[in-house]
Amino acid sequence: MTYEIIYYLAIFLFTIFLPFFIMQEVNYLIRIFRIIPAVTLTILYLIAAIRNDGIDFSNYYSDYIGIKTIPDKGYQFIVDISRFFELPYSAFLFIIGCITIYAIYRISTFYQVSYVLCLILFLSHSAVVRDFSQMRIGLAISLFMIGLTSRALLEKWIFYIFSVLVHLTSLLGILFYESCCYIANLKNKSYRITLLLTLSIFIFSIGQFPEVFSFIDNRVDIYLNWHTSGYGLPVDGFTPLYLHVSTLLIYIFLNKQLNFEKLELRPIVYLEFFGIITFIAFGGFAIFAYRFTNVITCLYFVLIAKSLTVAYSSKNICHTKRWISLVIGYCVIAFLLMRPGTSEILSSIHFGLF
Repeated sequence: MTYEIIYYLAIFLFTIFLPFFIMQEVNYLIRIFRIIPAVTLTILYLIAAIRNDGIDFSNYYSDYIGIKTIPDKGYQFIVDISRFFELPYSAFLFIIGCITIYAIYRISTFYQVSYVLCLILFLSHSAVVRDFSQMRIGLAISLFMIGLTSRALLEKWIFYIFSVLVHLTSLLGILFYESCCYIANLKNKSYRITLLLTLSIFIFSIGQFPEVFSFIDNRVDIYLNWHTSGYGLPVDGFTPLYLHVSTLLIYIFLNKQLNFEKLELRPIVYLEFFGIITFIAFGGFAIFAYRFTNVITCLYFVLIAKSLTVAYSSKNICHTKRWISLVIGYCVIAFLLMRPGTSEILSSIHFGLF
């Protein structure tokens, strides 16, 4: 049995029990029941994390055994520590996988949503397109998520800085998240709108001249002229656009059941908006459109999870709307699983007997 089949079976099986994961007030038996999918899905992720093959396997394995091709200091620091203790590459990948699982747990606790629900949404999309195909940027975003959930300012910025040192692109996520938090805390609505529009115009302007990033990273020029896998060419699909427009529409639809004035949600809504703007602005260069959008919108699954949880669990909502929110949840997971390219990435993963 291949990993791909196990993956789809597990996601499908636990999605059937979605109502048990999106309700807020649960009894003791439901809490016990949630342990089963929590453990199973965690293991499912870690199995893929310690793969012995995959789309991103050869490059990172070559770097790990001494053929240095990755200049990022933070990532090399982790590699050097692992090699100092003579850890096999599978153990190195397992540690990175555990960091990501810990990040998802921290996020679910921080935003007070079910860990299982977050894990289902994460595994259905982000884990596949990022962690299983671009392991280093997946690690960087995990460190960023741990940082943003940190209460202590020093701890937060230690994780932020280390995230950037692992993969420079995470700097974009940090800057946008902190900017969105600042805008969200402004009491004057007109100020918020003005800043959102100003940033949008700035993104569109930069998107026309991505070569300006060359002074930050000299690899930018290589990416712009790298036509392998269409990296330097215009985007050939609009799945990210559909996903994040749909996420905002879901939020708007369920907004009456949510308290939008909760500041922990407002920045994520702004991030979704900026993710859409970024994808359109950088549409002429696929690698930047996809990667930047992926980083900026890395918390989209939290917005979906929180929206579904509050809408389904609200005491003021009628049964019809409650079931509508549940159907929306099923549709979102189905949409994520049917993303073009997901099957190719999953089928490349091999571990042990798989």
